[in-house]
Amino acid sequence: MIGTWIKQFADVWKNFKADISSLDVKGILDENNLSVWEDLFIGKLVPHLEGEGCLVVAVAGGTNTGKSTILNVLMNEEFTAVHYLASATKRPVLIASRKRVNQCLTNTMFLKFEAKRMEDKEDAIKDTMPNNILLVKEENLPDTYLYLDTPDVDSIAKEHWEVAESIVSAGDIIIAVITDMKYKDEAVVRFFRRAYEEGKIVVPLMNKVKTDCPDFLQIADEQVKDFVKVVGIDEDQPCFYFPEYRYGEKVLGKPIKPLNRDISDLRDYIRSFPVIETKTKIMQKTIEKFKEKFANWYHNEFIEQLQIFKTSIMFIEEQLKSEVIDKDFIPFKGIEFGENIKDEIKKQMGRWKYYLLYPTSIFSYEKKEINRIEIQEKHNLMIESCFVKYLDYLRDKIFVFGESIEKELKKQLFQLSDNRDKVLKSILVKMENILSSNPEWIREEIKDIVREFLNSPDLKGLYGRRLLSFLLFGVGTVSLFIGFPWMGPWKEILTAAGMLGGSAVVEIVGYEKFKERVQTLYENWLAEKRMELSQILKEEVLQYVLNNIYKYIESAEQFDAGICRIFEQEKIPIGETAMLHEFIGTDKEEETDVAYEDIGKYN
Repeated sequence: MIGTWIKQFADVWKNFKADISSLDVKGILDENNLSVWEDLFIGKLVPHLEGEGCLVVAVAGGTNTGKSTILNVLMNEEFTAVHYLASATKRPVLIASRKRVNQCLTNTMFLKFEAKRMEDKEDAIKDTMPNNILLVKEENLPDTYLYLDTPDVDSIAKEHWEVAESIVSAGDIIIAVITDMKYKDEAVVRFFRRAYEEGKIVVPLMNKVKTDCPDFLQIADEQVKDFVKVVGIDEDQPCFYFPEYRYGEKVLGKPIKPLNRDISDLRDYIRSFPVIETKTKIMQKTIEKFKEKFANWYHNEFIEQLQIFKTSIMFIEEQLKSEVIDKDFIPFKGIEFGENIKDEIKKQMGRWKYYLLYPTSIFSYEKKEINRIEIQEKHNLMIESCFVKYLDYLRDKIFVFGESIEKELKKQLFQLSDNRDKVLKSILVKMENILSSNPEWIREEIKDIVREFLNSPDLKGLYGRRLLSFLLFGVGTVSLFIGFPWMGPWKEILTAAGMLGGSAVVEIVGYEKFKERVQTLYENWLAEKRMELSQILKEEVLQYVLNNIYKYIESAEQFDAGICRIFEQEKIPIGETAMLHEFIGTDKEEETDVAYEDIGKYN
């Protein structure tokens, strides 16, 4: 059902926009690229596919074309203020039945606006009220129609035409009010062409037509035909005109006559539309336009930007690993790694066997005298060097997130530099905590290595041979120092035999395999500690500077997953190479039936 996926889509989009709005970074989403499909979606599809439908008749046009006058004439009452100055109307005015007014006041009809009852007809032109206010006026109208007066679509005030575009996106029948000065204006033509492409019924109305002689009507008819042609409207579309009157002259109750059709009045023409069929047709066209515009934004803007952000982040993180965490980083706690091996051997084989069998040359640096304080100082200096080096890299880095975002990142970098000592202290404390304890996998691996070494068949009979070599070495050494002349050259022979025998035994019984496993374990431990330092620097430096980018990527991936999940349920292709606008439903006939069903029953 169309209504089902639209509701799901609305929830996903609402959550995504809420996440983005909380980030202190401007320019992540280009609002101009969002406006077309978002106005259609939030302004029309979401509210207009719920409950009973109605036709929204919007009066729109360029600056000083007399839109407010036309609305008052249609209603036969002066609902909105008419001013001789251009761009007088600053916010939209809605005139509808009590039911529709209440729906607007509870924000279920025009979601992008804050509805407020119109107390005075001057409210629409006041400067003291926000432009996102939708003024609503209750009138004795059928529930199936409501009328809108809009700000200028070509106003020099950008916020005015943004309001006009948003409100007209929610419209069904658009009365295009033009004059002989505005009917070919580029901004006006572009606006109504887009409205027509979105499936609206665009009704041209030439205003301020001089009626002193028949030639003026002929000129107006030709001008309207030109307008119809450049906008792309169906040439059979009825067009209307309204005469020019002096400012202040009473015009209420005057007819709005057709230029080219046998229709009595514009009011009759509007009421001639069958509500259900018209709304269904417009909604289907709106859905198709939304799909096309959203797919274009999704693939060419959103996915492309997300991939750029993720690739850039990945590259920066790789730089952290490759340039900062290099092979020279050896944590000072590594000097205790060999002690862990020794402790486990002592524990499993006993002290005497340990001193008899343990090869002291497994760790080469154990032969050197170790100054722990000096090593720790070097270790801290090493971490500080990594920290400063990466900070300098980020300062020189040219980011690809956009100019406004880059300014915010540079600001974060300066703040980080100002707090350098505090951040460095935090890094050192975290690293000390990590190095102070070995993970479970290390402890288990040490036990396994020692267990395999002690159970090696090569150790059988080793103790005697090892003891004999020590005995020969000891006797020879003592003889050399005390000097037994009767032993002759045997003193040197016994000493050499003890040394060579001990060394040979060590090689024979598989110490090399034991040493290799210990060294491999040690290298794995070092690699893990390097990665842990990399992660700490990422948390303390990179995520501090790029916090909003990380949050955006997380929110964007959640949004992307939600969109894919929704369209997979609807069997809609949404992959990298598939275009969403290919289809959301099945065929045209099925889509029309579904749209009709979701729109609901009309009065």
